[in-house]
Order: sequence, then C-alpha cells, then structure tokens
Amino acid sequence: MAVRRIVPLLALLAAPAFGYEPSMLNMTVPSGLERRQIEVRIQHRFAGQVAKDRIGNFLGMEEGANTALGLRAPVWRRLEINGGWSRNQQEYYAGAGYARVFGSLHAGGQVDLQFFSYRLTQSAARRQNVFGQFTVQSLPIRDRVRVCGSMGYDAYNLHAGSALGASIEIAGPLALMAEYFPVIGRKTGDTYLRRLNAYCLGLKLTTAGHQFVLTIGNGTEIGSRRLMLGADARDLHFGFNIQRMIEW
Repeated sequence: MAVRRIVPLLALLAAPAFGYEPSMLNMTVPSGLERRQIEVRIQHRFAGQVAKDRIGNFLGMEEGANTALGLRAPVWRRLEINGGWSRNQQEYYAGAGYARVFGSLHAGGQVDLQFFSYRLTQSAARRQNVFGQFTVQSLPIRDRVRVCGSMGYDAYNLHAGSALGASIEIAGPLALMAEYFPVIGRKTGDTYLRRLNAYCLGLKLTTAGHQFVLTIGNGTEIGSRRLMLGADARDLHFGFNIQRMIEW
C-alpha cells in the first residue's frame, strides 16, 4: 500500500519543470506561479534534539518527525488556491492567496486566507477556524538579498502574530536564510502561546524546478500560523524542505 502511494508522487516530482520563484523556510512569500504551473512541497522536522546523544540518536533523526505536505496552484492571474496536511495534531488546511508586485516600493505583497482544522489528541474533537495573513517581500537588493515581513491573525486562538525573514545568495544557486517569529501579547497563564520566540535558519539550493532546503531551529512546528505561537524550548532540531514546481 505504501509503495502504491509513493510511486505516483515520485512520478510527479520527475515531471518537466522550468524556472522558479524564491521562497522562505516557513513563511509564505508572494506567489510567482503562472498559468499551467503547480507547486508540491514536502517539509520535515525531526523530533529529536540535535545535541542529545549526537551519535546514538544521529543528531535527532531517530525520534520521529513532524511532516507536512502542501500543494499550490494558480486559478486566475495572481490568485492561487492551496491546501495541505501536517502530522502534528493531524492538521488540514485549505485556502487562497492573492499576490501583487508594487514596483514603486520595490516589493511584492500577498494576502492569504486559510481554513484550518486540527485535534489536540486523536480522540479529541476537531478545532477549526480561519487564519489570515499579509506578507511583503522585497525584490532583490543588489541582486542577492531579499527581506520579508508578515502579520497574521489566528481566529481560533484570537492571536495576532508576526514574522521576519531574510535570504542572501552566497554562491550561484546557494542561499542562506533566516526567520524569526516574535510572540505578540504573551501573558502569564497562556495555554496556547509558548514561552519562547521561534526561529529557523536554513541553507537552500535552487535548481530549474526544485528548491532543496536544510533547516535548523528551536521547534518542530511547520508554517507561519503555528510558529507565530512560539516555541517550547531552546533545543535545536534539524529538518528539510523539498519544493517542486511543475509546468505542463
């Protein structure tokens, strides 16, 4: 059964592809997808701590992982639809985003609205609501550097969050990236906001149709909404992203 599921995915990832948009580690960026293009994304965060039993635990890779699958596709000009799943709390989401380039500001922007549903435990009832965010990303500065910022609102937790990110090309297709998610409005006794701000660092390799990313950060959550809620500890965790743009 597992082989039957994997073979179609491998065939999809092997399809022809041309060109690609820039991306970040977790943050949404203004879409560059055109008509007859889709993006498939796989994200993986190892649950084990990097510094715990480095050899026996192989840098945290032997204690399970949080995994996420995502898909994006344009439907009209710069309007796209998206959906995905993540293993943590069996979360599903579906939404839409609209992107524009503001030439006078040397930046692009995107508004996103997503419906999400998750459960705290396997036997618990599902919790669901909407998440909205607005992201701005600069066009290349000196052809090497991009900075971005995002504001979001989680309607279930009634929480406004923010994110900051930057990427710099260091050698051809290689880029260093960083993201920071300062928790807004943390109060004593909060049950959903974590005690630390979340951050993530990464190294990206871009090809004609792929983006391969190695990550390290202080959490195993994936995506802006969850990272805007913060991190539980200072322990570091490895991870990776694989993104594939397909054109036909």
